[in-house]
Amino acid sequence: MTTGRLCVMMRHRDGRDARAGRPTVFLDRDGVLIENRDTHVRRVSDVALIPGAVDAVRRLSMYRDVVIVTNQAVIERDSAPAEEILAVHQCIVDTLTAAGADIVGSVICPHDPARRCVCRKPEPGMLFAASRAWGCRVEGGWMVGDAITDVQAGVAAGCRTMLVRTGRGVVHESDTRRVYPDCVVAASLACGLGRLLA
Repeated sequence: MTTGRLCVMMRHRDGRDARAGRPTVFLDRDGVLIENRDTHVRRVSDVALIPGAVDAVRRLSMYRDVVIVTNQAVIERDSAPAEEILAVHQCIVDTLTAAGADIVGSVICPHDPARRCVCRKPEPGMLFAASRAWGCRVEGGWMVGDAITDVQAGVAAGCRTMLVRTGRGVVHESDTRRVYPDCVVAASLACGLGRLLA
């Protein structure tokens, strides 16, 4: 369905795949791990970690496989060099890893929404790509995001879902509760950690 540039797959954890039997928690990035910016996070100096997120990922990764899935249409729009966007992402992963987090990998969709690709959330393609590439277990897993499109991707993949109020979560909460009443709503990733580990 999509031609040209594919999802960017970044394996972390020194090449090790998901651990057999462990469910996966798929995390959106902007608004969940780092603060959103109206002009997008285009350079390392734009990165501002959400309080509690680093420790939450560290604790989460002790018991669950963790994969970051993020839409980054700025790449295809050429509004920021792809190398710079990927450097931003690697900086975030390096910060998490330095704090003791164990992350399986990241999947980045570079496509503009007009492309209607199968990987860009609300489609579940990035979650399935991680499952195929690294053996990540989607069934019984979670998708955590700050927008209804994250929730839609999780539901389409068969995951449980969590909307966090950081980022755009406050704006999307009402519609999410109405359309997806089973979605868990938490103030932040750190505040929702107990549910993700239950």
